[in-house]
Amino acid sequence: MSERNDSQSSRQKDPPMYPRNHWYVAAWSRELVQDKVFARRIFDQELVLYRRRSGEPVVQSGLCPHRRMPLALGTLFGEELECRYHGITFDANGRCVRIPTQDTIPPTCRLDTYPAVERGPWIWVWPGDPAQADPALIPDTRSLGLGHPQWRAMDNGTYLIEARQQLYVDNLMDLSHVYALHFPPGLSRNLQLPRIRYEERGERKVVTTATLLPADEFTRLLFPQAGPAVFSVFDAEYIAPGLINAVIAVHQPNPAMDGPGAALGTLVFPHALTPKSATATHLFMAEARNFRIDDADLDAPMRESNLRILTEDKAALEAIEAHLGSELRYRMSVAADSGALRVRRHIDALIAAEQAGARPSNPDTSHTGA
Repeated sequence: MSERNDSQSSRQKDPPMYPRNHWYVAAWSRELVQDKVFARRIFDQELVLYRRRSGEPVVQSGLCPHRRMPLALGTLFGEELECRYHGITFDANGRCVRIPTQDTIPPTCRLDTYPAVERGPWIWVWPGDPAQADPALIPDTRSLGLGHPQWRAMDNGTYLIEARQQLYVDNLMDLSHVYALHFPPGLSRNLQLPRIRYEERGERKVVTTATLLPADEFTRLLFPQAGPAVFSVFDAEYIAPGLINAVIAVHQPNPAMDGPGAALGTLVFPHALTPKSATATHLFMAEARNFRIDDADLDAPMRESNLRILTEDKAALEAIEAHLGSELRYRMSVAADSGALRVRRHIDALIAAEQAGARPSNPDTSHTGA
């Protein structure tokens, strides 16, 4: 029995935590180097990734079916991957093409091969039914400022969060935590915090908040023309089960100081979230801006600021995960949780529809910024 079939049998005992008939990011394009094998664990399965001679990505089960030797320790000869333990060799379609000690090849000696597409800065993998893997369902990364000529995009790296993916989805769709977790302690006590608004923009589910904030040192670094205060509009856009985009549009305040005036610039932070396991998540973090796009000196301080926020989120989510059971249940929720709860219900509906045999639909690729 193949690795995928083994895992499917185990999943039948418990309801799935994530929809599988969707595209998820498996790696940055830069992580796949020609003639090299790369390993990553996704959806509790060991996978190997490499490139064909044409450069197209290959994603396969990562354990040899003979003695479960990690194939990432093997050797790639063109498009054939040789297991380091006994020399059993597989092609890019998962077929075993050689067993050194015999001429016959058992039908069970094969690798599961997953649909994979390189699009934008990422390698996308489809962990569900291969027959439903339509590349048209991959979200448009140009709409997030990635590869867009009027935006400057940055690769901020890959991170392992030792917390379930849904916790990170909750975090991103809950903008109220920003003021307590990411601002100086006590700042929220001196601010009249805005209400969180939920809306639908096509297929996207968006939570928005807007508020007047003092222009701190970092804000003045980004926008030297800013005055003593700026009016910031925060959006969190749920695009797909594995992709959420955080957007910050910064404005001069209007004359009454109660709304946005002239635009200063917009930053977008696409978060590609791929389950490693039931309680761990790969985060592929990107960042883009539509101002000072030729100023490379601005990249380093922006990355540093983003990493600080990521580190604070990671610590909080891992602390929460340590006190959760197999099901994500909270004792209570508040009004600001509305967006996160709606998205969670949407994901639950996707899982239920998938279990009922429904086909996935196209994501909305429109974007107000890029």
